[in-house]
Amino acid sequence: MNFLNPLAALYSLTLVPIVLLYFLKQEKVALIVSSIIPWRELTDTPTSDRRKFNFELLFLLQLLVILTLVLALIRFYILSGAPVKYQILILDASASMLTREKGGSRWEQAKAQALELIEDMPPGERIMLVRAGAYSQQITPFLDSKAKLKKAIQQLKCGETSNRLQAALQLAIAATESADGCKITLFTDRAEPGLRELAGRRRLEFKLFGKRRDNVAITALDVYQGLYDYSQRKAYITLRNYSPGARKFGLKLYLDQQFKWGKNMSLSAGESITLPFGNLNQPGILKAQLVVNDALETDNAAYAIIRPHKLLKWLAVTEDQELTTNLKRIAAAIPGLELTFLTRKQYPPPDIKQYDMATFNHLVPDPIPQLNALYIMPALDNKTFRAKPAKPDDIKIMDWNRKHSILKYLSFLDEVQLTEAEYLDLPAWANVLLKTRNFPLAWEGELQGQRLICLGFEIGDYLFPASGDVTMVVLLLNMLDWLTPQPSSATQIKTGDKYIFQHTAPLRQASIINPKGEKIKLATKKEATISFSGTDYVGPYELSASDVEGKQIKLTFVANLLDETESRIAPTPALPGEPTITPTSPPPVTQAALTQERLELWPYIIMAALCFLFIEWWVYFSKLG
Repeated sequence: MNFLNPLAALYSLTLVPIVLLYFLKQEKVALIVSSIIPWRELTDTPTSDRRKFNFELLFLLQLLVILTLVLALIRFYILSGAPVKYQILILDASASMLTREKGGSRWEQAKAQALELIEDMPPGERIMLVRAGAYSQQITPFLDSKAKLKKAIQQLKCGETSNRLQAALQLAIAATESADGCKITLFTDRAEPGLRELAGRRRLEFKLFGKRRDNVAITALDVYQGLYDYSQRKAYITLRNYSPGARKFGLKLYLDQQFKWGKNMSLSAGESITLPFGNLNQPGILKAQLVVNDALETDNAAYAIIRPHKLLKWLAVTEDQELTTNLKRIAAAIPGLELTFLTRKQYPPPDIKQYDMATFNHLVPDPIPQLNALYIMPALDNKTFRAKPAKPDDIKIMDWNRKHSILKYLSFLDEVQLTEAEYLDLPAWANVLLKTRNFPLAWEGELQGQRLICLGFEIGDYLFPASGDVTMVVLLLNMLDWLTPQPSSATQIKTGDKYIFQHTAPLRQASIINPKGEKIKLATKKEATISFSGTDYVGPYELSASDVEGKQIKLTFVANLLDETESRIAPTPALPGEPTITPTSPPPVTQAALTQERLELWPYIIMAALCFLFIEWWVYFSKLG
């Protein structure tokens, strides 16, 4: 008997009140007699003799209705056999499969079982191999050569990445035109429920691995790197104990392989903690390392890149003395920020490329410079950013984009009293930041890779008012933060994610050395952007490249697992009704090459229940008639 929802059998208890009702039911017939004398001499008859069960057709029909409904709820199904023509082996190559078990890691056990299955492959069957990690990869086409299949499995490596089993299953389904004669075997430590529905009519069999649950992991490593004040740099490390009991362990921090800090601690089962760490003024590679003997090693380390100090150069083109004075006060309070002032006549400077960002007051250069820039009250006759005078009775800030980072920490912008403003035309590529009832007062956007902000009012008049209101100071700091040039590529990614490097000139050659010390040459195709998807391991990656102009490029980025799903190594139980094979089970006996297709019968059982219900209704009303 095969059931997908056996707990629904508890609904069969509803049969009990029906049986009791019929058993206790006694038909009493009223008769008129002349005397009760003949009954006085009768002896008492046991109750059990008087309450004999009277079988009725209605009783049978009601039992059939209940039983068919219960069969439908428990999802009764049968398996039909068909010759196997194709079999697809999907090997889960995610981080949790590296969990150490008795007799080897889960990955080693999975490969061993796959090799056994190939060895027992009957004649006429073809097998395809699929590797399921952060991305799905077809390792071989359908082959009937045991030697080639075994060699392919032996060469497979497990990554330290997240798991995307659904994508791997979709790849396997796309490889077979028909479900007839197709079997998919998934070697994993997780039986995800959604995979059965995705497989449809194809036979899907799980082979589950793993028993251990003891694991402590680093689940997050975030480094706050202030753009201006390097003394405020801090790292925040989050740890979690996934073990069923309390665990003691140590935590050590290294900066460029030099020990910086350490601590012994303990966490109870399921407990999580976040620890701050400062004193990160020195650039380099920060490594957090757990000292613990648990089942999974790959989540015991995490890395981050501490960027070197950089002087941020800010150009301000203005002739407004109020704005000049206030910008100087702000720049003096921000370490690492160098502010240069020019008048409109002095613009452009000899080397404008030396600046990281610029502010233009009543000026929109033509053409605009290739810099992130803030434009304040653009000239009304400029050809780039259209503007027109605002009506004095319609310059109140009525709405703003509360979700934008430029406007964070600002809740009362409608209380700012503007005395002069411009209505701004919104470019097609820009987004509104502030607006009056009908017109934009400020917008932001990206044009040809440059971040631009345009304000339709004089911010310098409101930076340091007599009331002490700091609303506009916060707004200006947020704008500077948003305008600060970002690195051309990420320095910290998750394992399995693509690393994209963008350069200013086409690249001639490039290579990456991964944490295992393997050198991978990249095909540049003489383009300025390269993409690298081989980030399967936790640790630092070293990129070396040269462009067509002969410039040498060297940089480092890091990849981390930081995945709670993979660190939660407790294996999931088998799905209800799913035949599974674990490493402790005896190997399957090779019989005729058959695959079994599951045929669910509940729709037919529901139809039978409706038929019985209709017959019961007809019999009942026939008796009444």
